[in-house]
Amino acid sequence: MTNPQVYVFRGAEISDNAEPLHYTQCGLDDIFLINGFRRLQVGGEESVAIQEVEGLQKAIALNVVRNKALLNGKEVRFLRKLLDFTQAEIGLWLGYTSQQVARWEKGEGKINPSADKLLRVIYTASFHEKGLNILETIRELAELDAQTNERQFFRETDEGWKAAA
Repeated sequence: MTNPQVYVFRGAEISDNAEPLHYTQCGLDDIFLINGFRRLQVGGEESVAIQEVEGLQKAIALNVVRNKALLNGKEVRFLRKLLDFTQAEIGLWLGYTSQQVARWEKGEGKINPSADKLLRVIYTASFHEKGLNILETIRELAELDAQTNERQFFRETDEGWKAAA
């Protein structure tokens, strides 16, 4: 039996165990963890240990891809980095220049709705291939409501990280 992967993040916003942890290390502003983290004292500083960060990143990405109407710049950057693409590479896939992708990521313009859907399909196909139905995925994306700024909450379960209902 192996130990779970644990990462320590310095400078994380730390709150009581009863309160969700505002998880900003992923680059998104609206992510909160209900569990799956521990507070630590390292060299006199408060730190946070988060278990299985890779699974958490994938759970966040899947939630963003499936539940947000139009990706904002930080979400575009988050998905691009998970895909391990440069701005030029993702621009090529989406039919835009690296400069346009950089502008989206800086919040200097909104991603085109067609490019938004294609980025979601690329992410879904890259990380969730089993049973992927491209047409069903596109249909689900077309039905999303306007983008909201609501908080997104995540819970670690026996099956890994999941969006909290």
